Amino acid sequence: MTILLVDDDPLIRLAAGYVLVAAGHALLEAEDVATAVALARTTRIDLMLLDVVLDGADGRDVVAAVRALPGCEKTRFAFLTGRADAEREALLQLGAAGVIAKPFDLASLASQVEQLALQ
Repeated sequence: MTILLVDDDPLIRLAAGYVLVAAGHALLEAEDVATAVALARTTRIDLMLLDVVLDGADGRDVVAAVRALPGCEKTRFAFLTGRADAEREALLQLGAAGVIAKPFDLASLASQVEQLALQ
Protein backbone atom coordinates (compact mmCIF):
# COMPACT_ATOMS: atom_id res chain seq x y z
CA MET A 1 0.00 0.00 0.00
CA THR A 2 1.29 3.49 -0.81
CA ILE A 3 0.93 5.84 2.15
CA LEU A 4 1.39 9.59 2.12
CA LEU A 5 2.42 10.74 5.60
CA VAL A 6 1.83 14.47 6.09
CA ASP A 7 3.26 15.94 9.29
CA ASP A 8 5.36 19.03 9.91
CA ASP A 9 7.29 17.29 12.70
CA PRO A 10 10.34 15.54 11.22
CA LEU A 11 10.61 13.19 14.21
CA ILE A 12 7.04 11.97 13.70
CA ARG A 13 7.76 11.41 10.00
CA LEU A 14 10.97 9.56 10.84
CA ALA A 15 9.51 7.28 13.51
CA ALA A 16 6.17 6.58 11.81
CA GLY A 17 7.89 6.22 8.46
CA TYR A 18 10.28 3.62 9.82
CA VAL A 19 7.40 1.54 11.21
CA LEU A 20 5.31 1.80 8.04
CA VAL A 21 8.19 0.88 5.72
CA ALA A 22 9.13 -2.03 8.00
CA ALA A 23 5.51 -3.23 7.65
CA GLY A 24 5.97 -3.35 3.87
CA HIS A 25 4.32 -0.12 2.79
CA ALA A 26 5.62 2.30 0.19
CA LEU A 27 5.98 5.64 1.95
CA LEU A 28 5.85 9.20 0.70
CA GLU A 29 6.38 12.09 3.11
CA ALA A 30 5.30 15.71 3.10
CA GLU A 31 5.66 18.46 5.66
CA ASP A 32 3.17 20.88 4.11
CA VAL A 33 0.10 21.19 1.90
CA ALA A 34 2.01 22.09 -1.28
CA THR A 35 4.32 19.08 -1.07
CA ALA A 36 1.44 16.72 -0.28
CA VAL A 37 -0.58 17.95 -3.25
CA ALA A 38 2.42 17.72 -5.57
CA LEU A 39 3.02 14.11 -4.52
CA ALA A 40 -0.65 13.19 -4.90
CA ARG A 41 -0.67 14.75 -8.36
CA THR A 42 2.05 12.36 -9.58
CA THR A 43 1.56 9.22 -7.48
CA ARG A 44 -1.42 7.00 -6.71
CA ILE A 45 -1.97 7.23 -2.95
CA ASP A 46 -3.84 4.43 -1.16
CA LEU A 47 -4.00 6.17 2.22
CA MET A 48 -3.05 9.60 3.54
CA LEU A 49 -2.05 9.89 7.20
CA LEU A 50 -2.32 13.56 8.13
CA ASP A 51 -1.50 15.65 11.15
CA VAL A 52 -4.47 17.88 11.91
CA VAL A 53 -2.30 20.88 12.81
CA LEU A 54 0.37 21.71 10.25
CA ASP A 55 2.64 24.75 10.23
CA GLY A 56 0.47 27.47 8.70
CA ALA A 57 -2.22 25.04 7.56
CA ASP A 58 -4.49 22.22 8.56
CA GLY A 59 -4.67 18.56 7.59
CA ARG A 60 -8.21 19.21 6.39
CA ASP A 61 -6.73 21.62 3.83
CA VAL A 62 -4.59 18.79 2.47
CA VAL A 63 -7.62 16.51 2.14
CA ALA A 64 -9.60 19.18 0.28
CA ALA A 65 -6.72 19.99 -2.07
CA VAL A 66 -5.88 16.36 -2.86
CA ARG A 67 -9.50 15.34 -3.35
CA ALA A 68 -9.90 18.22 -5.81
CA LEU A 69 -7.33 16.57 -8.10
CA PRO A 70 -8.69 14.48 -11.00
CA GLY A 71 -8.66 10.82 -10.02
CA CYS A 72 -8.09 11.54 -6.32
CA GLU A 73 -11.68 12.25 -5.30
CA LYS A 74 -11.94 9.06 -3.24
CA THR A 75 -8.45 8.99 -1.73
CA ARG A 76 -8.70 7.48 1.75
CA PHE A 77 -7.32 9.41 4.69
CA ALA A 78 -6.88 9.23 8.45
CA PHE A 79 -5.83 11.92 10.88
CA LEU A 80 -3.08 11.97 13.49
CA THR A 81 -3.91 14.32 16.36
CA GLY A 82 -3.02 15.11 19.93
CA ARG A 83 -6.67 15.99 20.52
CA ALA A 84 -8.28 12.75 19.35
CA ASP A 85 -10.95 12.70 22.04
CA ALA A 86 -12.09 16.25 21.30
CA GLU A 87 -11.84 16.06 17.51
CA ARG A 88 -12.65 12.44 16.63
CA GLU A 89 -16.33 12.89 15.76
CA ALA A 90 -15.80 16.00 13.61
CA LEU A 91 -12.90 14.38 11.74
CA LEU A 92 -14.87 11.20 11.07
CA GLN A 93 -17.75 13.32 9.75
CA LEU A 94 -15.33 14.73 7.17
CA GLY A 95 -14.98 11.21 5.84
CA ALA A 96 -11.82 10.15 7.64
CA ALA A 97 -11.27 6.41 7.75
CA GLY A 98 -9.93 6.84 11.26
CA VAL A 99 -8.31 9.03 13.87
CA ILE A 100 -5.04 7.99 15.50
CA ALA A 101 -4.19 9.68 18.79
CA LYS A 102 -0.80 11.32 19.28
CA PRO A 103 1.43 10.39 20.83
CA PHE A 104 0.89 7.01 19.25
CA ASP A 105 2.47 3.72 20.13
CA LEU A 106 4.87 2.85 17.33
CA ALA A 107 4.39 -0.86 17.95
CA SER A 108 0.68 -0.61 17.20
CA LEU A 109 0.81 1.99 14.40
CA ALA A 110 1.28 -0.59 11.64
CA SER A 111 -1.67 -2.66 12.89
CA GLN A 112 -3.86 0.45 13.13
CA VAL A 113 -2.97 1.32 9.53
CA GLU A 114 -3.73 -2.25 8.42
CA GLN A 115 -7.16 -2.00 10.05
CA LEU A 116 -7.80 1.26 8.22
CA ALA A 117 -6.82 -0.38 4.94
CA LEU A 118 -9.35 -3.17 5.49
CA GLN A 119 -12.29 -0.81 6.03
